[in-house]
Amino acid sequence: MAYLLDTHIVLWLNYEPHKITYELEQILLNKNHKIYFSSVNIWEVAIKSKLDKLDIVRANPKGLYDDLLDGGYDELAV
Repeated sequence: MAYLLDTHIVLWLNYEPHKITYELEQILLNKNHKIYFSSVNIWEVAIKSKLDKLDIVRANPKGLYDDLLDGGYDELAV
């Protein structure tokens, strides 16, 4: 099964992993699942960071993108 991550999950994965539920963790760890993020996630983080609308002050769009790729997630082209 394929999943597209919502932006808040992308942020949790990188900055607040304690918020990831057991059920979500099981989905993410299942090798039979394909997990995607999109450029829209990164775009949304960049905009919210510039507007100071993120509780996560260290959110860095470029670093987030690299971390997602390094974590084995695939970018879904939009």
